[in-house]
Amino acid sequence: MTDHIDGTPGSELVLPVPKAPFLPDDRFSIQRIGSTDNYDLTVYLFHDVIEELLFTAQFQPALKTAGFLTGGYYAGPAGRYVELRGFQDSSVIDSVRAFSRTIGMDWARLRHDRDLQESGLVPLGWFLSKPDCLGKPGPYELINHLTYFNLPYHFCLLIDPLRQVLGLYRQVDKGRLVNVGFNLIKTIQTNED
Repeated sequence: MTDHIDGTPGSELVLPVPKAPFLPDDRFSIQRIGSTDNYDLTVYLFHDVIEELLFTAQFQPALKTAGFLTGGYYAGPAGRYVELRGFQDSSVIDSVRAFSRTIGMDWARLRHDRDLQESGLVPLGWFLSKPDCLGKPGPYELINHLTYFNLPYHFCLLIDPLRQVLGLYRQVDKGRLVNVGFNLIKTIQTNED
């Protein structure tokens, strides 16, 4: 058993690794998307990750897909932050309710995945592409998130491929999910002779 950030007993809470956050330079750009309120945790999302998730969602927009978000949880000079660097186990699902039945086993396996640990990544939540969800959680999305992804650095990325809307959610206090803004990091290609 480990301790929560605030010192209360908890389970499996990973404390942030000290690391300096990304700052804009000539190798990449950072664009703020959504709210400016960080709720004490800044979020960086990599452009290639969101681009691939959106492509997959729009490839067959009538289908539901789900999987897990991965990345890193860090502490820097300006406070705690998360880097959403990738995703795993993306698959077509029949329903969010059906996905709920298998998510516990898959989530436990992912938390102990050696390849993920060796790459310095941790599970950071889940994503769901669901037609007509408007990028907002419904009852089963709330149950999934509050049951399996209830730590302060866990996220739910909801994509509506038909309306081309997304929302990134995080629990900021007991049982309340908020749509949080994020910093989109995009690599800049330079042509050097």
